[in-house]
Amino acid sequence: MHNQSLESDPEESLNTNMLTCIVCHEEHPTANDLLDHQRNDHSVTIAKAFKCTHCEQTFMSKTKLATHRRKHTRTTTKKCDICDSLCETTESLHADKPFKCGTCQKTFAEKRYFREHERRHKNSKEHSCKHCGKSFTWLRHLIVHKRLHDEEKLLKCQHCGKGFTEKHRLVRHLRTHTGEKPFACKQCGRCFAQNGDLTRHSRVHAEDKPFGCKYCEKRFPHNTDLVRHEKIHVDGRPFDCKQCGKAFKSHSNLKRHKKLHDTV
Repeated sequence: MHNQSLESDPEESLNTNMLTCIVCHEEHPTANDLLDHQRNDHSVTIAKAFKCTHCEQTFMSKTKLATHRRKHTRTTTKKCDICDSLCETTESLHADKPFKCGTCQKTFAEKRYFREHERRHKNSKEHSCKHCGKSFTWLRHLIVHKRLHDEEKLLKCQHCGKGFTEKHRLVRHLRTHTGEKPFACKQCGRCFAQNGDLTRHSRVHAEDKPFGCKYCEKRFPHNTDLVRHEKIHVDGRPFDCKQCGKAFKSHSNLKRHKKLHDTV
């Protein structure tokens, strides 16, 4: 009698409850009978005594053999012709990815990704750049491309290098460096760098003031000015700026604020 070496060769076959000797293939009804037979007749150790009758793979314990046997009893009759995965029904194959490409058989969970993928096969470039006419299959690629044109169009400030896409924005920015104030008030001659500042200032001279304060006798040409003013009474800010209407709790804060208008 000689010690036997074990080799595993997994192949699927039918199920059985009998335990088979790994050397002579003699069947035994219990694990103890099999162990006695292998130890006495073949000098096989207990660590290699349990052999699968489906594929002849061996195991160190009966429990591991029983776990392995379950693989041979599963119902996996439907096979995917793309990826070889097994399922119990044809409908369950790739049920989570219902959109299948007719060209390469790739599947997708969402229709939008499926449509984008199809365009790659058709070489359809429907996203075109309005600046240079270059076309792209993917919208995200067009967006990245358009940034190149945006960088080319940037108008740079000669003083600080800041870029602008529109000329009037660059002109307005340049005044912060030059101190130019081209917008003059026709009533008092005061000048402003921005037209919006002049518009707000002009309300000081307006004769038509239909909006009256319910707390005092002061009136305003616009309702927004009235709302801003009434907050003075409600919030306890009695010192308001004549140019923009902003209110302050103290006269010193108002004076500090008015200097901002003088530097504009």
